Amino acid sequence: MLAKRLARRGVTITGGALAVVLSPNVASAGVPVLLVSNTIKAASIFAAGQATGAGAISANVAALTDGVMKAMLFNKLKAAMTIVLFLSFMTTGVTFLASGTAAEQNGTKPTEKPAEKGKPKDEPPPAPDKKNVLTPEDVVRQKMDMNKATVEFKVEYVSKSILVKMAGGEDAAWDIGHGPDDLRLRPKAPQEKKTAVFEAILTDHAIKQLKRAGITDVAKHLKSKTVRVTGKILWAHYSGYGTPPVAEVVINDLSQFEVVD
Repeated sequence: MLAKRLARRGVTITGGALAVVLSPNVASAGVPVLLVSNTIKAASIFAAGQATGAGAISANVAALTDGVMKAMLFNKLKAAMTIVLFLSFMTTGVTFLASGTAAEQNGTKPTEKPAEKGKPKDEPPPAPDKKNVLTPEDVVRQKMDMNKATVEFKVEYVSKSILVKMAGGEDAAWDIGHGPDDLRLRPKAPQEKKTAVFEAILTDHAIKQLKRAGITDVAKHLKSKTVRVTGKILWAHYSGYGTPPVAEVVINDLSQFEVVD
């Protein structure tokens, strides 16, 4: 480059002159003077635009020049490969993001594992609506049988149920809710003795369920508790016992029974 600029200004520097100028530095660097002289000569020929003649450049200078050219070519190839890999990664990322956006727009969601069949969750039955829960006074006022009703009351009395046998004589089975092991739960008694009353009857089966739950003395445990019972309400008249008409619900399973407070 220096030789070209000087040549354009009419100044010509020969290879020998450059060798003389650079010889002290070459000697200190330990580079052979002949190699430097030949290299400068070749550079001068290229700078002057002359074709390289046979034997103008030695084998060492040619090998050095070839090595430099190969190194430059390798660096260019390495830079090109870096750009290609970068563009490839960018294309992959853009494609992935585009596919995810399209899936969201189509409303698709990741596949979820279906729930196992035959294994329903153990959930407690829903509590009845408070509006549909009756009081004993509500039941007595209606004076009619009900296919199903839920009644809530505070237990004031716990006693044995009135014994009643089914039709068939002395050997007949006990009527459900009126066996020797059944208990009846009553709210506070009305002031007038002839007024109809309400009661809930726990059968022997329901009592055994309570005992299996850890309640050994059922009568003592339920006294003064507020309970909620659900079932069919029937009216009964026990002539000869001196009792008023009774609206009773028989509890044969704890699914019909709940201690509220």
